[in-house]
Amino acid sequence: MPPYAYVACIADDALTIIDIGNPAAPVFTGGIQGPGVPNWLDSPRSVFVRGIYAYVSSSGAADSLSIFNISNPAAPIFVGNIRGAGELLSGARGAFILGNYAYVCAYDIDILTIIDISNPVTPVRMGHIAGAGAPPGGNWLWGPERAFVRGNYAYVAVYSENALTIINVSNPAIPTFAGSVQTDAAGWLSRAAGVFVRGNYAYVAATSLGASGFLTIIDISNPAAPALVSTIQGAGAPPGGNWLRGACDVIIRDNYAYVVATTDTALTIIDISNPLVPVFTGSIQGAAGFEISIMVRKPEAPRDVAATYA
Repeated sequence: MPPYAYVACIADDALTIIDIGNPAAPVFTGGIQGPGVPNWLDSPRSVFVRGIYAYVSSSGAADSLSIFNISNPAAPIFVGNIRGAGELLSGARGAFILGNYAYVCAYDIDILTIIDISNPVTPVRMGHIAGAGAPPGGNWLWGPERAFVRGNYAYVAVYSENALTIINVSNPAIPTFAGSVQTDAAGWLSRAAGVFVRGNYAYVAATSLGASGFLTIIDISNPAAPALVSTIQGAGAPPGGNWLRGACDVIIRDNYAYVVATTDTALTIIDISNPLVPVFTGSIQGAAGFEISIMVRKPEAPRDVAATYA
């Protein structure tokens, strides 16, 4: 089986599957489309692939998490869905799958919602945590964009808080606040939009509202006190920039961070072999567009998250 790219297409209300076995000549393989009944793909925002299923979060009228069987990539099939404001999914953004649970960022209502997906036909809401601003009144979750879950913690890129917020999810029914770090005066976490965790570090793509964009590295060895470590920033080409304007998502592979920069319409590669000093390596740019999120899965890897909104 060749590797495939799974693309959440917000304008087409579709999940599209592309054969990328030959990177120089990607080929359309299959797709599934349509808002409302029966596929509930109302403005899909993200896709996460595991095993024979693709989990798609949509922020349109349905506000949903939909599950598709992709065992035949040429003909994906709708399996199940959970939807609606009553399920705490308003403005659903990024979804992350770990074990029997989906972790969905509900941007419009400042909530991280946890869904039991052990039965993909009938996913069930398990728990949630909500609230803008600092504890005890809030949980630094004003406008969550994406989460990355590892072990007992969910690491959430929170757009409107300009923050990385860490949630203890050891009890999925009752997630609790663990810690958070907000942007500094230089704007290292301004409009945080994407996050990837490896080792003792979280790598956060921050869109920024200015002329820049950031890949910021955070020490998470103590979840109660995450600390800013370093950043690389800048719009346009080096040496003045690093093709990072509008950075909205990131994936780590080996010693490199692959960053989607929507305003620079670029996929930019950063050398992170020394987390204290990230270094620009290369970039490819395209025509003006609206990149959001893509997942790439290789046959030998059950989960390869890549990043490009489409």
